Amino acid sequence: MLEEMLLIAGEVTVLYLVVKQLLLRGIDDSAFDKGKRNI
Repeated sequence: MLEEMLLIAGEVTVLYLVVKQLLLRGIDDSAFDKGKRNI
């Protein structure tokens, strides 16, 4: 029971980190696209 909870907590943490990275990368990409259009 406890091991299952720890596994779920670990998966949630990994998912959160992945989503955070994707959001940060998405913001960077949109800023980069705006810079390309100006050139």
